[in-house]
Amino acid sequence: MINYSVILVWLSCFLTAVPTHAQRILYVSDDPAYIANVDTANSLYEQGQYAKAIPYFEKALKITRKSVRTGFRTARSYYLTGREDAAFRELELLMEDHWINFCYDIGLSSFDVSGEHLAVFKDNPRWSRIDSICQAKRAGYTGPLNLELIMELREILRNDQSIRHRRQDVAKQFGTDSRQHQAVVDSMKIIDSLNLKKVTAIIDQHGYPGKTLVGEQLSYAAFLVVQHANLKTQEKYLPLLRDAAEQGELSKSFLPLMIDRIRVKKDQPQLYGTQFFYNEKGEIDFFPIEDKEGLDKRRAEMGLEPFDDYLKRIGYNKKEGD
Repeated sequence: MINYSVILVWLSCFLTAVPTHAQRILYVSDDPAYIANVDTANSLYEQGQYAKAIPYFEKALKITRKSVRTGFRTARSYYLTGREDAAFRELELLMEDHWINFCYDIGLSSFDVSGEHLAVFKDNPRWSRIDSICQAKRAGYTGPLNLELIMELREILRNDQSIRHRRQDVAKQFGTDSRQHQAVVDSMKIIDSLNLKKVTAIIDQHGYPGKTLVGEQLSYAAFLVVQHANLKTQEKYLPLLRDAAEQGELSKSFLPLMIDRIRVKKDQPQLYGTQFFYNEKGEIDFFPIEDKEGLDKRRAEMGLEPFDDYLKRIGYNKKEGD
């Protein structure tokens, strides 16, 4: 029986607390070779082993060039290992293929505050060409995407995620019962409230801001904000999210997260097995799941991987009776 008083971590951060679903969604290809190469490359990259990461990034890019993140990390790895020409060649390819995602999701100086990962390029005179391409493309853009809305949702998403990363870091350092953690939780509630006001205003004006308006990379931003709202708000917007998924504006594989979260809050068993918590031993535990025999069928219908694969990805050790 679950002791709810010892729940330490809710599934509050889609991109971090649900590594399996998030990683699967963010892969731009289902090709096993692509996934294996990207995983290896990213692991080496995050350890600062840029030279070793490059061959794996290159293999992944030969399979598909759809990922802005992979292209950018490849460029940065080239640059940090002294291959300046290769780095800027890769950046220019990104500008040709994915200029909107590159300019808005990563952020160039013309449009937003660039992160530390961009800083390595900023003192190089060749960077101005990349930035000027971004400015020119924006000035001449006549497509269906709403560039101002992209900027607004990008900021909303960044605020939503950064405070949750902060919460995780503080919880690890000081514990969930600490005043430091409570201070972050209080800040998160304020940020969530402000984000919700912005998102509801966007929905009132534009409908659900999905792929047509803001592109695939930001199509889940409004979903996350609603997911982090109270039960009443979640239930209010669930039909809108269903419609967005049916119309292809939001990947339907996001819906199980909202459906399960609502059911858990209402003390009902979840349908898709997306909601877990950490027990008093620091181990992953799942809220009750309805009809486990039909679980994989329901998950497949929503574009989710088999439950056992999910468990392996999040490092869950099956217990007797699972």
